[in-house]
Amino acid sequence: MAASTAPILSPSNRAFAGLAQRGRFATTLERLRELCARVEAGSGPLSSSPAPTRLVDELVRGLAEHVSKTERHLQVLAANRRDLLPAIVDLRADHAALTQALVDMRHVAANGDRWCELPLHVRRLVARVDTHRDAEAMLLDLAAEREANAT
Repeated sequence: MAASTAPILSPSNRAFAGLAQRGRFATTLERLRELCARVEAGSGPLSSSPAPTRLVDELVRGLAEHVSKTERHLQVLAANRRDLLPAIVDLRADHAALTQALVDMRHVAANGDRWCELPLHVRRLVARVDTHRDAEAMLLDLAAEREANAT
């Protein structure tokens, strides 16, 4: 496979970062946090709020979109920057761990008797998403720094 000659960090390539910062994923995660605050307060989900399973399903779709977009860019980066392979492998492992966390959360959300567990799952997911976002940003910074030094 020949390495691409396009700049690794073109504006479209930089667009893959930011899972937790913008868009539907961030909005849905915030709605799930609000629902969990009600659960922790003992009031449970309100009838006017979406079911926890619907919110988790929205997060699953948002993560799938992110992974799909990111994977294409990671492939280009891996082909051009072998020195960044360990960080790329770590990001791919993060994607798998985030996906599994959402599968686990979906099981909890589907069982009303387990809704008291949702806040813990959401806090863990938020921590993982934050760590993942930071790892993506660091990878982009490293790639940009090395690309700037090469020119």
